[in-house]
Amino acid sequence: MPAKKPTSIYRSLLGDALRVTRERRNLWVFGLFAALLSTGGVGEMAAKGWHRLAVARDVYGEIVRGTFTGTRTFGTVVRTCLSVAPSQATAIMTAMILVAFAMVAVSVVSQGVVLSAVGPKPVTDAQAVAAGKKSFWHLLALNVLNKAAHAILIALSSLPFLLILEAPRGSSAWIAFFTFLVAFPLTVVIAALFMIASVHISKTNAHSLDAIHHAVIIFKKHWLAAFELGLILFLCVIAASGAFVMLVSILSIPFVLAVSVAVISSSTSIFLVANVLGAFVLLLLIFAFAGATTTFQYAAWVRFYGHAVSPVKKTISKAHRIFKGK
Repeated sequence: MPAKKPTSIYRSLLGDALRVTRERRNLWVFGLFAALLSTGGVGEMAAKGWHRLAVARDVYGEIVRGTFTGTRTFGTVVRTCLSVAPSQATAIMTAMILVAFAMVAVSVVSQGVVLSAVGPKPVTDAQAVAAGKKSFWHLLALNVLNKAAHAILIALSSLPFLLILEAPRGSSAWIAFFTFLVAFPLTVVIAALFMIASVHISKTNAHSLDAIHHAVIIFKKHWLAAFELGLILFLCVIAASGAFVMLVSILSIPFVLAVSVAVISSSTSIFLVANVLGAFVLLLLIFAFAGATTTFQYAAWVRFYGHAVSPVKKTISKAHRIFKGK
């Protein structure tokens, strides 16, 4: 009788994360603010990194050719700022900086709240907020290091395109191609380490560098499962996005009917009410979807971390189970 292959963790992990997301809908608000810095999706972070890599390539090309539009845009901004009174310009810049700092602070605290509240044991909002504030500085430093690592990786990975522009040979194209191949998995690795380290900070209130060290140890042991989880979450979000678009399309039917009635009857009041109410409902649905998907992904990573550090539970990747069966 053949030995029974061990089951992978994803079905129970994702099912439990989905259950927590449905039951603790109050976390969607915190998930929305947490998404300002990180959605919790490794695939989404990698996709954004890929897009920024392409943008950096185009910027390098325009700089070399002397057609970089950013210089003209920057000059226009400078001239506009000089036309404003110094006191007004200072007030506007100060307000913008304060708003940016406030958004970053709220996002970091929200990350800590979601990570603390999506665990197996439910906690009150007050306890989750207290935990988020407690780990604020460590999570903030981790976010800064994460963004810096992505920025350095994108900048370095874009440099081979300068070689193509200066010496457009076949070898240059191959170098740029392989750079892309190396940059993409590295982006995934950075994103996965960031999520694992974030969970470790929320669990232990460890220093950001200690959390990264702990995340590296976990990733070295369970790198294949981490890659698979990131891919599965990315596919889940894509599927959920498709379902969300279909839902919005169905819900837009009453809005179209109301606008049509307003146009036919030449009723300005109905037209305004329909547009205002429709815009409000659409924004509410978008915010709820963003908060829910962020909460779901954070919950999944919290459970992955629990499996990875548990001496009893085994973290088995699907590929490992299929090919080796143990």
